[in-house]
Amino acid sequence: MKRIIFCLAAALALFSCSKGNTVDPAAPTISWGANSSFALQEMGDNMDGIITVSCTSGIASLQIKCIEMPDLCKLRVSSWISTQAYKSSYTMDLLTDPALAEVFSANNIANPVGRNLIKASSCTLDFKALLDALVKDLALKNGDRFSFGIYVSNTAGTMINKLATFRWTAAATFPDNVPSTYYLRKDDTNKLELSITVPGKVDKLTISFEGEQADEGILAYVRKKSAGKGTVIDLVNDTNLETAFRLQKVEKNAAMATLKLSGLMQDLGYECGPDTITDMVITVTDALGKVSSHTIALIQATAE
Repeated sequence: MKRIIFCLAAALALFSCSKGNTVDPAAPTISWGANSSFALQEMGDNMDGIITVSCTSGIASLQIKCIEMPDLCKLRVSSWISTQAYKSSYTMDLLTDPALAEVFSANNIANPVGRNLIKASSCTLDFKALLDALVKDLALKNGDRFSFGIYVSNTAGTMINKLATFRWTAAATFPDNVPSTYYLRKDDTNKLELSITVPGKVDKLTISFEGEQADEGILAYVRKKSAGKGTVIDLVNDTNLETAFRLQKVEKNAAMATLKLSGLMQDLGYECGPDTITDMVITVTDALGKVSSHTIALIQATAE
């Protein structure tokens, strides 16, 4: 008898526990295939910002709340929102706001969106497209952050949310005093040195020689000595830089690249012929795929 009572008590306790912690089998899900942990994501051309909202019983509400971003971006979000109650909180309602749905549809940010989203079983959100639309024609500062709260509920009233956070890392910058023209001289004693700041860390750094009026002597000199036998010097991967061009190797993933070009300029002074302009293009690609370049026109100095 005692054993029967004990078993009944245990069953009742289990039933009570289960009832108090009922799990909705049709609860929505929010997944980010390229970033399953929803870790901080660096913004860039190579970024995969596709987030999928799924809800087998049908989506009843879907909102994206802007939690953190530069003020000018907040103003842009506010201009997209037609629901007055949501403007001050920068909350974008993808089902009920027709003006927002039009913006999202035009920029391929959400599919489906607006009335087509009502009771849909899934929605694809492209946060790269959203960020592109947000920052268009705006100047961002290195380290600017964008945080979005994603809130979805199903027809049973079960709501879940996720936080997606992005950071803008600026492309490489050249010093203000880097020249746009340089006059080549034999036995040049001028010092040409520049330090390039690379917040996103160096991936590639090259010096190429080009242009319609490029000097054939310079091009032949670079072809002969470069590792790839072309008119490009690879400062990250070439192993013969110091011997061939009197240049120092730039380390991959460096946050600063210092180029000491005086020796190279001196050597090119001997190769350069008259009446030519050779574009020396310094190009930096960072680990996020951002590209920066600066062109210095190389001209033979007039004999004094």
